[in-house]
Amino acid sequence: MPMWGNPWGGPWGGVGWLFPLVGLVFMIVMVVFCLRMMGGRMGCGPVGQRGPTPAEVDELRREIRELKEEVQRLRTRS
Repeated sequence: MPMWGNPWGGPWGGVGWLFPLVGLVFMIVMVVFCLRMMGGRMGCGPVGQRGPTPAEVDELRREIRELKEEVQRLRTRS
């Protein structure tokens, strides 16, 4: 038996159960956060990146087409 006379001790009083509960809730929140991040459902970091917009895709296709034409011109010259 502790010297204060109750199982939680003197400084804890009647709210000693609150601190482990807060820690458990924090751990559950962190596990959910990690699972969402690994699943790619968050917009932060490289894991959760969104895909390119249609305008960006069209621009990249145009650049690729131009580069292919330039390679063909260089091949025909030599």
